[in-house]
Amino acid sequence: MSKKQHTHNTFLLIVSYLVIAGGLNFYLGFIAQNNNLLWLYSGIQLPLYGFLAFMLARSLGRCPLKWRRMTIHTLLILLAHSYWVFFLLAWLTTAPYQFNWIALGLALVGMILGIKLRLSYTYKRCDCQLATGAFEKPLETNLMPASDYPGIKALITHHPELPAIISRSFGWKPLFIGAPERWKMNLICTGKSLVSLPHFSYSALFVSHQNTHPDEVRQHLQKMHFQQGFHGLEYRSLSHESEQVKPAYKISSWLTLQPTPEHQFGQYSANLRSKIRRGLRQNFDFVSGKEELLNDFYKTYARHMRHLGSGAITKRFFINLLQSYNSQGGIAKIYLLRQHNKTIGAAFSLAYEGFYENGWFATHPHWQKHYASYVLHHQMISDAIAMGCHTYSFGRSTRDSGVHHFKKQWNTTDIPLNWLSFPEPNINLRKQSWIRTLWKKLPYPIGNHFGNYIAKWIY
Repeated sequence: MSKKQHTHNTFLLIVSYLVIAGGLNFYLGFIAQNNNLLWLYSGIQLPLYGFLAFMLARSLGRCPLKWRRMTIHTLLILLAHSYWVFFLLAWLTTAPYQFNWIALGLALVGMILGIKLRLSYTYKRCDCQLATGAFEKPLETNLMPASDYPGIKALITHHPELPAIISRSFGWKPLFIGAPERWKMNLICTGKSLVSLPHFSYSALFVSHQNTHPDEVRQHLQKMHFQQGFHGLEYRSLSHESEQVKPAYKISSWLTLQPTPEHQFGQYSANLRSKIRRGLRQNFDFVSGKEELLNDFYKTYARHMRHLGSGAITKRFFINLLQSYNSQGGIAKIYLLRQHNKTIGAAFSLAYEGFYENGWFATHPHWQKHYASYVLHHQMISDAIAMGCHTYSFGRSTRDSGVHHFKKQWNTTDIPLNWLSFPEPNINLRKQSWIRTLWKKLPYPIGNHFGNYIAKWIY
């Protein structure tokens, strides 16, 4: 069937739904008016328009990434439909004229619920292999991880289990696109967008260096958006400073590791060495481990995110990392800094193929003046060297922020994060400072409970 014929059939189906639903609703309203059952008629509107919204959204296709942007248009069509049904019913059957606003309100609730149900239903049951050219099973190839930087064999996002870990943690779907023997990219379908990879700073791209041109992946994503109609693609690539037209808003800070902790310490400036020594004189207790330290880590991390005015990622995500990332050469580890048996600092790190990243880090505000964060980083860097890693990543931060300047003390290299989005978002929630200000004012139990949900979608 041609695209034009498919569009024509969809239009006829939508019109049919509206005509049938409108006629049935008018008939029920007429019966209710004559039998003084308007309360029952008003109540019927919620399931009636919920079902109509579900069927109308269903007629638009099986991929929510293609028709999610039509949600508002669908809602407006249904709202206009219900308004005219109630208007005609009131105008033709009541004297004096009396519009049923309660019925309209219940109909609106039904429309919203029907569309949301269809979004969830479609997302869980869509056939991505047929609809998008993406595959739910990984492409079995001999491609190599692409890091874009010499000496970096792979990034933490190249771990084979990571797409499944993210999907299990947030209820999303892992997908894989690519060209056989040329390139492959791991993606996560959130039902709202296709991202490589959410909650991480980098993508998971595998290429054949002999056959793949750097622009081939971007051109493929452009085609998916402009020609195939996908709305919400994000490719988290790295770039060099020399390639930037304007400075990247977000950067990652990488430190090249020396063969021993002593050599590493000698590479620091005199000022940084002095701060680390002052922190070590506090006699903090440093411990590392896995699941047995999770509760202490998460409590410290969640409190820290609340202090920053942000939500904490669900605990289930860290549980899945500890259970599944520690395989196939990956390492997931927790670090705690304690003073008198009280946890004052915590971190969660991942390492893969010699690349080590401190992804989630928190220290108690009171102990920052005692250089607790310096000690925790120093001990983690020493542990990364002991593992045989070549690079220590301090993670992502905003360029020229206080956190960024802290990381630069360690003689790090700024890695611009060039996140390519189709289309470009009109509003970037990460840049809305008023959200952080409001979040800090919420009581901790409320903020922590809803923070997991909000953090899920700010990735």
